Amino acid sequence: MNKLEIDIKLGGVDGKNILWVNQMPPQQPRKQSMNLTLLVRWLYRSIWKGDCPTSQKYDFFIEQNGNIVWQWSNGRVFNQVHTTVEISGGDWEEFTETWQFQTNEIAQGKYTARAIFIASGQEISKNFEVKFAY
Repeated sequence: MNKLEIDIKLGGVDGKNILWVNQMPPQQPRKQSMNLTLLVRWLYRSIWKGDCPTSQKYDFFIEQNGNIVWQWSNGRVFNQVHTTVEISGGDWEEFTETWQFQTNEIAQGKYTARAIFIASGQEISKNFEVKFAY
């Protein structure tokens, strides 16, 4: 089976793949977020079809040092029905979710954002770094 073209975009990171986390006073915890977008494209003039065991088509993960810090699907309930996914040739199809975190619960360092498109079994990841802005 031919594979889809996939990509991942990270919203809120700068051109050097740095996510700046606001640590400016007052030192009260605040929410900050980063958008993650999985892009999926079928290059041919036809329709790509894939299957998912549930209604969940994709998932996102944030990892640090090989440990999952956040998983989009964690705590969500999906219909337990076989789901057929169709991707028309040509344009990108986008799936966007938001990782929200408390600024006092995140550490500086290197992270990986990972996405999986369940219908094709394809995964993609992008590294980024969290730095504090004072």
